[in-house]
Amino acid sequence: WLSMNDNPVLKAVTHFGGRTEVAKITGVSYMAVKKWERNGCFPRTEYTGETNYAEKLSQASEGVLLVNDLLSRTNNQ
Repeated sequence: WLSMNDNPVLKAVTHFGGRTEVAKITGVSYMAVKKWERNGCFPRTEYTGETNYAEKLSQASEGVLLVNDLLSRTNNQ
């Protein structure tokens, strides 16, 4: 497992108190969030601009979580 510093998804999950809340904010399933957390990054579509999960999480956190920080890891799938 990656540490919270190395895993921006885990940082978001921790901030919002669980995968269910992150799933609700981003509009995806609990299992999708679990996969992101396991991989330590968001899906490829987030890095190609097709989705905006990091932006949604940043807005919901009122700026505590920054988009650039959430997208700091490259998708290594």
